[in-house]
Amino acid sequence: MIPNRVLRRLSVRQLQEAIRQKKRLDRLSQLESQLERRQREVAKLQRKIERQMGGEHAPRQPLKRRRRLSAEARQKLSEAAKRRWAKVKGAVRAVMKPARRRRFSAEGLKKIADAARRRWARFRAEKKQQQAP
Repeated sequence: MIPNRVLRRLSVRQLQEAIRQKKRLDRLSQLESQLERRQREVAKLQRKIERQMGGEHAPRQPLKRRRRLSAEARQKLSEAAKRRWAKVKGAVRAVMKPARRRRFSAEGLKKIADAARRRWARFRAEKKQQQAP
């Protein structure tokens, strides 16, 4: 902060020049921070390129894709885990398989499909009426 007694001694031109220089300094500091940000981005991209090309930053072993378990395998693992926890907790309850999933009958599916067709037909008709006038 500049003391008031110093500011009083300066002319209008000197104050205007000081303001211009202050604005230039502010802009310069903004540009410097942008430059630092860009340099960090460039360094990050270079590391990625090196990793892909097998350079210094490359991982030791290529990453393996995760295996996907079938629903049956997940179910078996789940049941085994439940049995283990039952032993730990001291509960001797049997782990039951979940009930089979209910499915729609052919007649039920047909009713649902017909209702959906009627709704879409009504929607299209209303849209056509709105565009007509």
